[in-house]
Amino acid sequence: MRVLDVGGGLGGPARTLALEFGCRVTVLDLTESYVDAGRMLTGLVGLDDRVDFVVGDALDLPFEDGAFDAVWTQNSGMNIADKPRLYAGFRRVLRPGGRLVTQEPMAGPVQPPIYPLMWADGPATDHIRPPAEMRATIEAAGFTAVEWSEVRVGPSPPDAPRPRQTIQSLVMGDERVREIMRASRGNEDEGRVVLVHAVFTA
Repeated sequence: MRVLDVGGGLGGPARTLALEFGCRVTVLDLTESYVDAGRMLTGLVGLDDRVDFVVGDALDLPFEDGAFDAVWTQNSGMNIADKPRLYAGFRRVLRPGGRLVTQEPMAGPVQPPIYPLMWADGPATDHIRPPAEMRATIEAAGFTAVEWSEVRVGPSPPDAPRPRQTIQSLVMGDERVREIMRASRGNEDEGRVVLVHAVFTA
């Protein structure tokens, strides 16, 4: 399958799709340094013949109509305000019958969220929407839902182990990540942010 991974960053999911399922994956990301690092990591594990990287904007996809069998997007849509344009672009680059596979944080039943979030310091840069609104927007772009799961993560045990170092801490610094994680626990425990896993057909 030809897969477009939108907002794929360093390419971890793309490499998994290539290695485990034999997909040919194109990663699109706006951040050039992530694309450069993703290319390097992909070369180190010998998958650069199956995974390629493109610097580009999710709202202006530089691909032909019907170029892909699937669009995969994981934790990237919350960065984008113009969601109708985003999903219309996904529909354009998919072949008829192709699939959109998405995981995205969305606004929970309790609002507003506690900031900072991993993707936003405040409302001006936070573009999460309620699940019902998001599903309607995606379906209005020409998609049909075949799977939709809303996951509310329950309260975290106070003694739950946390990784000592993550890619986030390397990029943002330990103190910044600790601040975000404190807010994240509140958002999860109070139902301010939910995670949606969904599959649509074009």
